Amino acid sequence: MPEPIWTGVHGGPAIEVARIHFGRTPSVLERLDRRSVNTLYRFKADGNTYILKRLGRAVAAGWLAFQSQAVERVHERGVPVTPFVPSVRGENTVCHAGSAWQLTPYRPGRPFVDGRADELTRVARCVSLVHSVPVDGLDIAAANPIRDVETWLDSGRDELARLSAAARVAGVAEADLASLAREFERTLDRALGELDAATYAALPRTLTHGELTGSNILVDPATQEVVALLDWDGVAVRPRAYDLARGALFLARQRRDGFAVHDELVVSFLRTGSQPTPLATEEIDAIIPILELFLLPTAGYVSDLARHAPASLDWFLRWSAEGAGHVRSVMVPALDTFRRSGFE
Repeated sequence: MPEPIWTGVHGGPAIEVARIHFGRTPSVLERLDRRSVNTLYRFKADGNTYILKRLGRAVAAGWLAFQSQAVERVHERGVPVTPFVPSVRGENTVCHAGSAWQLTPYRPGRPFVDGRADELTRVARCVSLVHSVPVDGLDIAAANPIRDVETWLDSGRDELARLSAAARVAGVAEADLASLAREFERTLDRALGELDAATYAALPRTLTHGELTGSNILVDPATQEVVALLDWDGVAVRPRAYDLARGALFLARQRRDGFAVHDELVVSFLRTGSQPTPLATEEIDAIIPILELFLLPTAGYVSDLARHAPASLDWFLRWSAEGAGHVRSVMVPALDTFRRSGFE
């Protein structure tokens, strides 16, 4: 994975947020070049380095409280995280210029390298630790801003119509929109033919990270140990198969810009990441439709991306369509290998 690219920034709301809400005046401010609704800034102040994040999705106060409690529990369980730096008023999240902002300490390291067996095993152990965190006392009903699979299971064709409307408003050309809509419709029909809302809700549920990708995993370049699991915007109590499905695809890839996977690494990740309780047949059967539904962009996310990262919208829609069309053929051999090898 290429090294992150940081670009110098002069002025803007990030400086105001750092100074007004967190009592720190940046001496150097940089922005990370990335395709995301979130914006990340890195700055130095008082001899320390921080990451300031502007959240691109609307978030409810109840979920923010849940996020803070969940991340604290994960940290107590031994999962490496970057804890929140409280504001001058003791808040983990502040509101400024119509957006939510969070501050964490910066930790040096490199992103996870897709397809490396040794690193994959270490990440899988972290994932199993996350899934073992007790959820009693947490407000598990708090609305998570990331509800991709749930949205498609609940709304189906209605969401497909909303997606087309959002893409049209965002300026996607009609010819491109028609091609995308056909691919998304085929994917939706396949996935809903194998997974419905009741079946998904009945799968074993745990605390989940929600966004397992290489860019959200920080590794020490010298020891190859996991320094931190980053970006807990997707943390929620949901079927653990959601985390395992996304990790199996995005961490066992042969290369970052593709969808082909190393079958043996998918097997390794699923086996280690599901410890100490092996995956049930129902969970394995749900992996492919979960991935297909995840790869279908929701109308809300398309609108957020058009607002916060419009230059990435066309790329994102093409990437989603490619993944939605290929993930089944990619994952079937890997899951067949997993079934033949036994679940434990």
